[in-house]
Amino acid sequence: MNIDLHSHFFPIEALQNPGKYQDKAPKIVLDKGRLTVTSGGGMRGNLAPSAHDAAARIQALDEMKIDLQAISPSPILLFYWDEPAAAAYFSRIQNEAIQAVVKEHPDRFVGFGSVPLQSVQEAISIAQEAKTLGLKGLEIGTSVSDKPLDDPVFESFYETAEALDLLLFVHPTEDGIETDDPLTGMLGNVLQFPYRTTQMVERMILKGMFDKYKNLRLCLSHGGGLLAFNIWRLDHAYKLRPEFRKN
Repeated sequence: MNIDLHSHFFPIEALQNPGKYQDKAPKIVLDKGRLTVTSGGGMRGNLAPSAHDAAARIQALDEMKIDLQAISPSPILLFYWDEPAAAAYFSRIQNEAIQAVVKEHPDRFVGFGSVPLQSVQEAISIAQEAKTLGLKGLEIGTSVSDKPLDDPVFESFYETAEALDLLLFVHPTEDGIETDDPLTGMLGNVLQFPYRTTQMVERMILKGMFDKYKNLRLCLSHGGGLLAFNIWRLDHAYKLRPEFRKN
């Protein structure tokens, strides 16, 4: 069986009905069948119908010979930059919309949701709701408003994810910086994404977090960043720096 764990889905019908958060909703444009979504976290443009339409997505899966796919929100729709109440609202509507696709096509999809990690209590509540919905995991960024994931503020969230047996799918956090230089955007994806993932997980390793949360399940996007190529350097530095061995 061929399984794809990294694929974003844009539930545009839900996002186009933002209730009282109209001013915080992403801008959605459909032009000649191509989708563009712009938010405080960045922009995705010229997206094919399979980005938001389940039937088109299944056709694409068949063409790629993928049997099962985990669908998750786009990182530009994690809403870490916004107030907790608004971020919680957009997490909920996306989680519900993603799980609706899963329920309609349970043999082709599993769902990963999102949580507003800028408010750990809100994130815990929505994680519990996600488990009840039937989602199998949660997508989280590599940092939250410059707070690294090894910050103690997130400990109760990890305890919850561990207790609920929800996989944490880690995706690099984006800056949302507008630029006219196409190389900036391309190299952000090529270089910054794997670097941020590697830095995040190596910080967690050095903090002893995987000893503390023995049943916490993480899936690192983009092949784990540079971890597989850099682990020997981390191991060497660990041996040379006794202050990091206290964890």
